[in-house]
Amino acid sequence: MTEDIILHGQKAIEIKQNEPVRDSHWHEETVEIVLILRGTVVVRIVESMYELHEDEMIFVNKWMVHQVEETSDDAIFLTFRFALQFFEKHIQNVSKVFFVRRPDEHAEDKLAFVRALLATIATAKNLDETKRDNVLMEASQKLLKSMMKDFNYIKKNPEMYRDEHSFYRVWITLRYLLDNHTSKISLPEVAKHAHVSSSYLSHCIKKETGRSFEDWLSAFRAEHAARLLISTNISIVKISYICGFSDPKYLSKHFKRLYKHYPSEYRKKHKRAEDNVESVAQNSDATTTKQDAAFIEAKLKGYILGKKEIKAHFVESQPLERNISFGQTGKSLAPQWKNYLFAGAFSKLYMSDVRHFLTKTQEEIGFKFAIISHPFDIGEIEMKSSRCHINLSKIIETYDFLYSVNLQPCILLNTEKHSEEDFLTIAKAYFEAIANFYGQNAVEKWRIFVPEDLENHEVLQKISKSCGISLETFR
Repeated sequence: MTEDIILHGQKAIEIKQNEPVRDSHWHEETVEIVLILRGTVVVRIVESMYELHEDEMIFVNKWMVHQVEETSDDAIFLTFRFALQFFEKHIQNVSKVFFVRRPDEHAEDKLAFVRALLATIATAKNLDETKRDNVLMEASQKLLKSMMKDFNYIKKNPEMYRDEHSFYRVWITLRYLLDNHTSKISLPEVAKHAHVSSSYLSHCIKKETGRSFEDWLSAFRAEHAARLLISTNISIVKISYICGFSDPKYLSKHFKRLYKHYPSEYRKKHKRAEDNVESVAQNSDATTTKQDAAFIEAKLKGYILGKKEIKAHFVESQPLERNISFGQTGKSLAPQWKNYLFAGAFSKLYMSDVRHFLTKTQEEIGFKFAIISHPFDIGEIEMKSSRCHINLSKIIETYDFLYSVNLQPCILLNTEKHSEEDFLTIAKAYFEAIANFYGQNAVEKWRIFVPEDLENHEVLQKISKSCGISLETFR
């Protein structure tokens, strides 16, 4: 599967699913992110190998020679490519920054934020066309800004620099080296470009990146040489001069240090096979099974909801089958068996595959109540300074869906994740808002179960009376 995302008339993002093992390659002015949804994927960048597992990512910077070396049989992974020159118009300096390769060494909350944004971008194609572009632009900009802030190569965040000249000391200098490494350039020349002294610039680069000015210049030249070695038949001597080395022996020296091979060895090992290009193209759009598609959808929605583990519900069209336990008594099924359908946690009702499951079940059987647990454990409800803040729109939309398939809510109130005080505060705000929206006549038909120890609590009794709801206990 390949998807090209066009924004403002230009190709801004490319998404590929399970990009096949292929020859060494690179991307100009593009940052690539590989996200593993399942299985194991081995990626080589320059000559370093990275073994990636479920939920892990790797960032590949512009111009970097890389390759998917190996994948496990069950692997499912997405590759995102962002055109930095397009986003430079919206995010200042994004094309000048280099990112870390292994973001998984950073804090989980920052990684979860990146995964959620990637999932938002990958699923935006399902949105209404009028909303799609806005969602894509917003998510992409948030993602790249997060990468600049939290996953940049240097030790400090660009935002921590005191002025524009400080920013120049690192990123502008590195960008200048990348753009001009084929020329005969010197530290004084670059220092003049950055408006600082040579000694100060040299100290600053070493301090912030851990590499010297000479190391960076040689690295850019060696990377350029690697691209020419695998994509052309130009002689190694000529390549050394094209890339800015004054003598072929310097190319060999720096290339061996970075790539663990001499240029001739590297060319022999990684030279592109011309007859392999067609086979790669033929395998790049392998068919995705319905089961894998359901898994991908559930996994991406799990990232958006902030959950790595989420069950994929896959339902074939017809016939619809359900497993029903009759217990061990051997007695006939009670007439009330169609009263209750367990729908799970409230947050799962946001998912399209769960809604599809409930819709088909109602078409075939027709239950009366949907049993819903953990209605307060969602992002739309937040406690701040002992006050409850509720974003009602998504909650109402979910209850409207239940009504649309002829299901009345049967709510199990849980106190596991909230203190008793917070639980009572949330319950009061929640049911007052629901009653105000639907009216007491509608809410009276709902069934609300509370923990036994709170059955006679004064606050709950007041909620019951004011909102017209009947509270029952469960044990």
